[in-house]
Amino acid sequence: MQDIKKNIYLIITVVLNIILYIFLSTNNFNLNLNFNIVNLIFPIINFLSVSFILLSIIIKIRKNIVSNRSFDYLFYSFLFVFFLTINLIINGNRNIEFYAYNLTSSLEYIQNLLNFKINLWSDSRSLGIPMPIIPSFHFNPLLYLGFFFNLKIFYLFLYISHSFLGIFYTIKLSQLFIRNYYLNIFNGFLFAFSAPMINYMIGDDWTASFVSYSLLPLLIYILLKFILAEHRFNFFYITLYSLFVSYYYYNGNPSFHIFLFFISIIFIILCFIYKIKLIIIIFLLLL
Repeated sequence: MQDIKKNIYLIITVVLNIILYIFLSTNNFNLNLNFNIVNLIFPIINFLSVSFILLSIIIKIRKNIVSNRSFDYLFYSFLFVFFLTINLIINGNRNIEFYAYNLTSSLEYIQNLLNFKINLWSDSRSLGIPMPIIPSFHFNPLLYLGFFFNLKIFYLFLYISHSFLGIFYTIKLSQLFIRNYYLNIFNGFLFAFSAPMINYMIGDDWTASFVSYSLLPLLIYILLKFILAEHRFNFFYITLYSLFVSYYYYNGNPSFHIFLFFISIIFIILCFIYKIKLIIIIFLLLL
């Protein structure tokens, strides 16, 4: 309850944004304009709200708080997700590059699969294309949910869940190296409103790149926790990492796979060097 009271002004900011949107969308202002006034004013209100949140975080950074309150990490992650996705959820994405080619081929592949057909080639486009087009979402469980109900559900769950995982684990990853509590939250803010996140999700319809980029903090965090764990062969971390890497591999952009591969190699080398140093130190102490 105390954590909620401490962040009450941020909750009020979110509620005011929702109220203003309902007010703007349900009232006809008769301004004789050729565009929807909500599309003009609401993003400005969001920008001012995000600027206010950023300013409050920067002010708190100077306090250099070192406590670890998981509630605030969750709260700020959901807060950033709200302002990152609200306009996209309301207005939709005007660029449908991934949807027009990759996602429709995934849906066609799923349709054939449910009819007990494995179609590796389709004549539905041009002179024919391999099925499904890479990158594809035919292994994504959320797409099956959207297939049976509505694609809006697929996009809603995809954007909210993946952006939350990216933001939350950026904060957790920062916590491994930085002891300043609000500086960790600030790093989550920088990830949420970074150029790749806005470009992949809002500016362009690069959904596979969005999946790859949003899951990178989670994969790096689990890898680091596995390396830093006292028991190297932690079955839980190995299983969890394997599941997320498999999901990442089948649903992400292949160009990001190389990026994750090199990051993993660097961490393994550093872990090996750390273990060598530790052996040398123990040997010298024994002498």
